[in-house]
Amino acid sequence: MRTPLKAQVLISLAGYEVSVNKDTQKASQLVSEAVQIDPEVDTTVVNTIICHHEEGAESALKIIESPSDINSYNLKLGLLLELGRSEEVISQIKDTPQNIKPNADTKRIEALALLDLGDIDGSQTRIMQAKQEKPKWRRI
Repeated sequence: MRTPLKAQVLISLAGYEVSVNKDTQKASQLVSEAVQIDPEVDTTVVNTIICHHEEGAESALKIIESPSDINSYNLKLGLLLELGRSEEVISQIKDTPQNIKPNADTKRIEALALLDLGDIDGSQTRIMQAKQEKPKWRRI
């Protein structure tokens, strides 16, 4: 297996360990192995998830302050939503960085934030947009 691919597989396994098995120690070990193999591997999302499980959403937000891709961006929005910062979620989405293209998950998070703020029509609109983008997706 090529080195960068092996590192990516280890990062994926780390995500599984923390998300499914709730084993942050094993996940951290897998991340360390991945970084040893490929020091350039992106560990932002998995490290944020590990931190969230160990220290909570507020600490995890510090890791993902400036998201570089849609996955880290949506994770940041989800953490803000979890913290009850719905207005900040809406503000962040309005000012989405140009290098990030919002997707169905972004619209789902926005719908939840709008619902939290009492904007039922806006929330329903975002849900419909997300469903059009991912009609078979059950998370919406």
